[in-house]
Amino acid sequence: MFLNKKRPILLICSTLIGSLLVGCSTTNESTSNNVAIPINSELLRNGQFTHGYNDWWITGAELTVKDAEACIDISTPGDTPWDVILGQGGSGLIEGASYTLEFTARANIATQFKAVIQHEGKPYTKYFSKDIYVTNKSAPFTLTFTHQEKSDPKTDFQLQFGAQKAATVCVRNLSLKNN
Repeated sequence: MFLNKKRPILLICSTLIGSLLVGCSTTNESTSNNVAIPINSELLRNGQFTHGYNDWWITGAELTVKDAEACIDISTPGDTPWDVILGQGGSGLIEGASYTLEFTARANIATQFKAVIQHEGKPYTKYFSKDIYVTNKSAPFTLTFTHQEKSDPKTDFQLQFGAQKAATVCVRNLSLKNN
């Protein structure tokens, strides 16, 4: 009975502040997960790499940060894109919301990698994936997408470098915002 009294408050909350927030949603899990993110908010932490590689994780390669640029030295690319990843968890996506991913990238040789946003953990549902082609000239990238799936409060942002050429790829000014 106590829980039933709280449910109308959640509905009122999303009605009253819906114009200020992208949205509120509840999952069918036994513990509700609310996703409420202000419009135009930054979803990535330390995307300027001003605090080194704090908030980021790496697998399958060496990561160095210098002059606000993260460089991934890929000596063994592996057989799958996820064999080498620079990633960050802890963001969420809201059903029907639009997002903009921006960054600048370059490499010591022409190569490619994937920009991916997926569910954090099994079954690793991919919500966004885009092949990025880079050369030795630094280039800006702006990618937009609309999240068509059910809201997910636990997503991973990843740059997947595996199954490509051995290379050094550098990125800076990583930003993921909801529009």
